[in-house]
Amino acid sequence: MKDNSYAVGVNDKNIVCGWENSAFFICDGSDVSRHTEIPSGAHVSEFSDSSYVSGFFTEKRGIIPIEITSGFVWSPTHGMAIDSASMERQSTVLGINESGEAVGAIYPIESTFSRLRDLLWNREVVWIGYTPPDPQLEFAEAVLWENGEAIPLKDLVTNDSPFDRLIFANDINDHGTIAGEGEVNGKREGFILEPLLV
Repeated sequence: MKDNSYAVGVNDKNIVCGWENSAFFICDGSDVSRHTEIPSGAHVSEFSDSSYVSGFFTEKRGIIPIEITSGFVWSPTHGMAIDSASMERQSTVLGINESGEAVGAIYPIESTFSRLRDLLWNREVVWIGYTPPDPQLEFAEAVLWENGEAIPLKDLVTNDSPFDRLIFANDINDHGTIAGEGEVNGKREGFILEPLLV
Protein backbone atom coordinates (compact mmCIF):
# COMPACT_ATOMS: atom_id res chain seq x y z
CA MET A 1 0.00 0.00 0.00
CA LYS A 2 1.01 3.59 -0.52
CA ASP A 3 0.98 6.71 1.62
CA ASN A 4 -2.42 8.18 2.47
CA SER A 5 -4.25 4.86 2.16
CA TYR A 6 -6.11 2.48 4.41
CA ALA A 7 -7.77 -0.91 4.18
CA VAL A 8 -11.34 -1.27 5.43
CA GLY A 9 -12.01 -4.94 4.84
CA VAL A 10 -10.69 -8.29 3.71
CA ASN A 11 -12.99 -11.10 2.58
CA ASP A 12 -12.63 -14.90 2.73
CA LYS A 13 -10.84 -14.85 -0.64
CA ASN A 14 -8.14 -12.58 0.89
CA ILE A 15 -9.18 -9.69 -1.35
CA VAL A 16 -8.62 -6.35 0.34
CA CYS A 17 -10.86 -3.31 -0.05
CA GLY A 18 -9.73 0.14 0.98
CA TRP A 19 -9.10 3.76 0.16
CA GLU A 20 -6.15 5.54 -1.42
CA ASN A 21 -5.96 9.22 -2.36
CA SER A 22 -9.68 9.70 -3.08
CA ALA A 23 -10.33 6.40 -4.91
CA PHE A 24 -11.38 3.12 -3.41
CA PHE A 25 -9.48 0.03 -4.48
CA ILE A 26 -9.76 -3.75 -4.52
CA CYS A 27 -6.53 -5.73 -4.37
CA ASP A 28 -6.25 -9.49 -4.86
CA GLY A 29 -2.54 -9.63 -4.01
CA SER A 30 -1.14 -8.94 -7.46
CA ASP A 31 -3.57 -6.62 -9.22
CA VAL A 32 -5.02 -3.42 -7.80
CA SER A 33 -8.15 -2.08 -9.45
CA ARG A 34 -9.12 1.51 -8.63
CA HIS A 35 -12.70 2.72 -8.76
CA THR A 36 -12.89 6.47 -9.10
CA GLU A 37 -16.65 6.55 -9.72
CA ILE A 38 -17.14 6.71 -5.96
CA PRO A 39 -16.79 10.38 -4.92
CA SER A 40 -13.91 11.45 -2.75
CA GLY A 41 -14.69 11.45 0.95
CA ALA A 42 -16.65 8.20 0.74
CA HIS A 43 -16.75 5.85 3.69
CA VAL A 44 -16.78 2.12 2.91
CA SER A 45 -18.85 0.36 5.57
CA GLU A 46 -18.66 -3.28 4.46
CA PHE A 47 -17.00 -5.56 1.90
CA SER A 48 -18.47 -9.00 1.15
CA ASP A 49 -16.85 -12.24 -0.03
CA SER A 50 -18.49 -11.74 -3.44
CA SER A 51 -16.82 -8.29 -3.56
CA TYR A 52 -19.93 -6.16 -2.96
CA VAL A 53 -19.02 -2.85 -1.31
CA SER A 54 -21.43 -0.74 0.76
CA GLY A 55 -20.94 2.74 2.15
CA PHE A 56 -21.83 6.40 1.94
CA PHE A 57 -20.33 9.71 0.85
CA THR A 58 -21.00 13.36 1.57
CA GLU A 59 -21.22 16.27 -0.83
CA LYS A 60 -22.07 19.94 -0.39
CA ARG A 61 -25.36 21.16 -1.87
CA GLY A 62 -27.54 24.24 -1.78
CA ILE A 63 -27.25 28.01 -1.66
CA ILE A 64 -25.86 27.78 1.85
CA PRO A 65 -23.72 24.70 1.20
CA ILE A 66 -24.53 21.92 3.62
CA GLU A 67 -23.17 18.40 3.61
CA ILE A 68 -25.65 15.81 2.35
CA THR A 69 -24.96 12.09 2.85
CA SER A 70 -25.87 9.51 0.17
CA GLY A 71 -25.58 5.73 0.45
CA PHE A 72 -24.11 3.54 -2.26
CA VAL A 73 -23.55 -0.08 -3.25
CA TRP A 74 -20.80 -1.10 -5.65
CA SER A 75 -20.52 -4.51 -7.31
CA PRO A 76 -17.90 -5.90 -9.70
CA THR A 77 -20.59 -6.64 -12.31
CA HIS A 78 -22.90 -3.62 -12.00
CA GLY A 79 -20.54 -0.91 -10.77
CA MET A 80 -21.90 1.96 -8.70
CA ALA A 81 -25.51 2.26 -7.52
CA ILE A 82 -26.46 5.36 -5.52
CA ASP A 83 -29.67 5.83 -3.51
CA SER A 84 -32.30 6.52 -6.19
CA ALA A 85 -33.87 9.31 -4.11
CA SER A 86 -30.61 10.97 -3.04
CA MET A 87 -31.89 14.41 -4.07
CA GLU A 88 -34.88 14.06 -1.69
CA ARG A 89 -33.26 12.56 1.43
CA GLN A 90 -30.01 11.55 3.06
CA SER A 91 -29.02 7.92 3.37
CA THR A 92 -26.38 5.49 4.54
CA VAL A 93 -25.72 1.90 3.49
CA LEU A 94 -24.15 0.18 6.49
CA GLY A 95 -24.20 -3.53 5.67
CA ILE A 96 -24.36 -5.92 2.72
CA ASN A 97 -24.44 -9.70 2.28
CA GLU A 98 -23.21 -12.13 -0.39
CA SER A 99 -26.43 -11.72 -2.42
CA GLY A 100 -26.08 -7.95 -2.52
CA GLU A 101 -28.96 -7.33 -0.08
CA ALA A 102 -28.09 -4.11 1.73
CA VAL A 103 -29.33 -2.35 4.87
CA GLY A 104 -28.88 1.10 6.37
CA ALA A 105 -30.90 4.20 7.22
CA ILE A 106 -32.58 7.19 5.60
CA TYR A 107 -33.37 10.61 7.03
CA PRO A 108 -34.74 13.83 5.50
CA ILE A 109 -32.48 16.49 4.01
CA GLU A 110 -34.45 19.04 6.04
CA SER A 111 -33.05 17.52 9.24
CA THR A 112 -29.69 19.11 8.41
CA PHE A 113 -31.31 22.56 8.37
CA SER A 114 -32.43 22.04 11.99
CA ARG A 115 -28.80 22.76 12.92
CA LEU A 116 -29.24 26.37 11.82
CA ARG A 117 -31.87 27.15 14.44
CA ASP A 118 -29.35 26.56 17.22
CA LEU A 119 -26.99 29.37 16.25
CA LEU A 120 -25.97 31.58 19.12
CA TRP A 121 -25.34 35.24 18.34
CA ASN A 122 -23.72 37.94 20.45
CA ARG A 123 -24.71 41.63 20.52
CA GLU A 124 -22.58 42.49 17.47
CA VAL A 125 -24.51 39.85 15.46
CA VAL A 126 -21.42 37.69 15.16
CA TRP A 127 -21.86 33.96 15.28
CA ILE A 128 -20.07 32.55 18.32
CA GLY A 129 -21.08 28.89 18.19
CA TYR A 130 -23.83 26.33 18.21
CA THR A 131 -24.64 22.84 19.41
CA PRO A 132 -26.25 20.91 16.56
CA PRO A 133 -28.72 18.12 17.18
CA ASP A 134 -27.82 14.79 15.58
CA PRO A 135 -30.18 14.58 12.58
CA GLN A 136 -29.49 10.88 12.17
CA LEU A 137 -30.69 10.00 15.66
CA GLU A 138 -33.62 12.41 15.60
CA PHE A 139 -35.04 11.47 12.20
CA ALA A 140 -33.36 8.24 11.00
CA GLU A 141 -35.36 5.26 9.81
CA ALA A 142 -33.86 1.77 9.32
CA VAL A 143 -34.25 0.39 5.79
CA LEU A 144 -33.62 -2.61 3.56
CA TRP A 145 -32.25 -1.62 0.13
CA GLU A 146 -33.64 -3.43 -2.92
CA ASN A 147 -32.62 -2.26 -6.41
CA GLY A 148 -31.76 1.22 -5.12
CA GLU A 149 -35.10 1.60 -3.34
CA ALA A 150 -35.34 1.96 0.44
CA ILE A 151 -37.97 -0.23 2.13
CA PRO A 152 -38.61 0.90 5.73
CA LEU A 153 -38.08 -2.03 8.11
CA LYS A 154 -41.07 -0.89 10.17
CA ASP A 155 -43.22 -1.97 7.19
CA LEU A 156 -41.74 -5.48 7.35
CA VAL A 157 -42.21 -6.25 11.06
CA THR A 158 -45.29 -7.53 12.86
CA ASN A 159 -47.59 -5.16 14.74
CA ASP A 160 -46.67 -6.68 18.12
CA SER A 161 -43.07 -5.39 17.96
CA PRO A 162 -41.99 -3.70 21.23
CA PHE A 163 -40.01 -1.09 19.26
CA ASP A 164 -41.38 2.43 18.81
CA ARG A 165 -38.80 3.13 16.07
CA LEU A 166 -36.20 1.20 14.12
CA ILE A 167 -33.35 3.71 13.68
CA PHE A 168 -30.40 1.96 12.00
CA ALA A 169 -30.03 -1.39 10.25
CA ASN A 170 -26.32 -2.06 10.74
CA ASP A 171 -25.80 -5.45 9.08
CA ILE A 172 -27.48 -8.29 7.18
CA ASN A 173 -26.17 -11.84 6.95
CA ASP A 174 -26.47 -14.31 4.09
CA HIS A 175 -29.71 -15.73 5.57
CA GLY A 176 -31.34 -12.29 5.58
CA THR A 177 -31.14 -11.74 9.34
CA ILE A 178 -30.79 -8.02 10.11
CA ALA A 179 -29.09 -6.49 13.18
CA GLY A 180 -29.65 -2.89 14.15
CA GLU A 181 -30.67 -0.25 16.67
CA GLY A 182 -34.09 1.03 17.65
CA GLU A 183 -36.03 2.75 20.42
CA VAL A 184 -38.25 1.19 23.08
CA ASN A 185 -39.95 3.72 25.39
CA GLY A 186 -37.37 6.37 24.44
CA LYS A 187 -34.32 4.15 25.13
CA ARG A 188 -31.89 2.84 22.51
CA GLU A 189 -31.86 -0.94 22.16
CA GLY A 190 -30.44 -3.42 19.69
CA PHE A 191 -32.70 -5.57 17.53
CA ILE A 192 -32.45 -8.72 15.43
CA LEU A 193 -34.96 -9.27 12.62
CA GLU A 194 -35.34 -12.79 11.25
CA PRO A 195 -36.87 -13.24 7.78
CA LEU A 196 -40.16 -15.13 7.66
CA LEU A 197 -40.04 -18.39 5.76
CA VAL A 198 -42.66 -18.55 3.03
